[in-house]
Amino acid sequence: MVDQFKRYTFIKRGVFYYSRRVPSELQTIYGKVRVTTCLHTKVEAKANRAADQLSAQLEGIWGQARLEKTLSNFRRTQSQPASPIKAEKRPEAAVTLSDALDLYVRLKVT
Repeated sequence: MVDQFKRYTFIKRGVFYYSRRVPSELQTIYGKVRVTTCLHTKVEAKANRAADQLSAQLEGIWGQARLEKTLSNFRRTQSQPASPIKAEKRPEAAVTLSDALDLYVRLKVT
């Protein structure tokens, strides 16, 4: 019997496990759809603490992977020759890719 609990935990044969889907945009990088690991405890409070720590670590790892993927895409687009755009054709309210990247980094860090 398998029971599902909050915090991405479930019990299998009396032992708590952690299971969480890998975000779809990162599944190609990790080659997995789900991360599952044994928490090596039968005590719910210990399992919840361990699950919270794993969730925080995964969020950090996935955030870094997203940033690296974004930077990689940015560098790849910068290395390709850009089509010439005249300054007067560009709308005044347009946001540049570098401005968007700076905003993304600032928001992800905080």
